[in-house]
This record gives sequence, C-alpha cells and structure tokens, in this order.
Amino acid sequence: MPAIPSKSKTNDVITPNFITTVFTPEEEDKIAEMAFKIQNQKPKHKIRDELKLTAEHIAKIRKACILGHSAKSIADAFNVSIPYVLQQKRLYNPRRYLKKPICLVEKSLMAQQMKKEGMSIDLISEHLGLDLRMTRKLLELKNSEYLEQQILPWEVVLRNLRSERYVEDPIWKDDTVKYKLIPLIASGRAEIRQMIGKSKKAWKAKNITSKKEKTFEKEKLFEKEKTFENSKAN
Repeated sequence: MPAIPSKSKTNDVITPNFITTVFTPEEEDKIAEMAFKIQNQKPKHKIRDELKLTAEHIAKIRKACILGHSAKSIADAFNVSIPYVLQQKRLYNPRRYLKKPICLVEKSLMAQQMKKEGMSIDLISEHLGLDLRMTRKLLELKNSEYLEQQILPWEVVLRNLRSERYVEDPIWKDDTVKYKLIPLIASGRAEIRQMIGKSKKAWKAKNITSKKEKTFEKEKLFEKEKTFENSKAN
C-alpha cells in the first residue's frame, strides 16, 4: 500500500524558480542610483508655450479661462498645449473671478441714489433691470444709514460689474466692515419679502373681488333675461 502523506505542521511557501528576491551588490547600487535620479530629477515636460505667445494672446487665454471655456477649445483656438491651458485654468479659476450678483437691498440703495439725482422711475428700472412696480417698492424701503454711507455710487457699481477686469468688491467701499453688512442686509430682505407678500395678498383680494363682481353682473343679466322672457310669455 502506498504511504499516506503526513501533514506538515509548518506552512512552507513554495517560491517559483523564476522569482529572485536576492540582489547582487552591483544590482543594489544600480537600483539606488536610479531611485536617487528619479527622486531628484525635474519633470521632462517643460511648458514653454508662453515663450511663443504675445502679451495680448496670454491675456486672451486667461480671459477665456475665467469665462469657463474648456481646456481643449482654448488649446485649439490659440495653438497651445493642453497642460499649459490647465496650468492657466488653475491660476485663473472662474469661481474666483465670478461677478457678484446684486441683491434687492443693494438695488434699493442704488435706486434711492438715482432718485436723489432726479432720475425718472423708468430710467431707474431700466438701469437696474426691474419692472416699475418693484422699483417703486424699493424706493419706499427704509435702509440703514451704515448701508447708505458704505455703498459705492451707483455708476461705479455698474461699471465695476460690467468691467472685463476682476474687481474684488464691486459694491462696497474698502473700509466697510463686512460682518456688519450681513444682519442689515438680512433685515432689509425680510422687509422686502413682507412688502411682496402684502402686495400679492392685495392683488389676490382684488382679483377675487373683481371675479365676484363679474359673476354678480352675469347673474343680474341672467335674471333680467328671465324676467323679460316671462313677460313675453304672459
């Protein structure tokens, strides 16, 4: 009978013949030299696109990055490499250069400045991109003195928002304490919400009354027609 193989207590790992984990001293020196070179060498790909570009082209590329165009489209348009465009996109991030939207409180301050200069409501609404009803409401809003003092003149604000160059704060003066603005603007917004809510309620009530009046008139006409028909029949 063949002998039964005995189970070995030690788990011996069998290594294949083609794997060699032991290096000679010469091989170890070579590996160390290669590792040192890899660690200290600079990347081979150097971005040299700016050397062949004019200052005008560089400005246009940066502007395209700010506007949010894709790296491939910019690279194709200006005949530059995609790594260079990606480098510029990291520096000129569109989120950093995004134009600040004006809230209704800021628009009310600007509208009040325009009214003091004797501008008509039509012109004010045109400048601020609002309808006449909203412009009238914003002119009635009572803003705090600090907001009135710290906001820039309306023409400067519009110029800053429409300019091609980046403006850090296009609405408020440099010496403005920003944490003071937050509660004041919040209270102004709450007041505007109340004004809009009241006007909506009034508009709904007006519509309901007008509908009721119309139905009442229709009922009256119907009754008149009925009485006329009855009189004819008699």
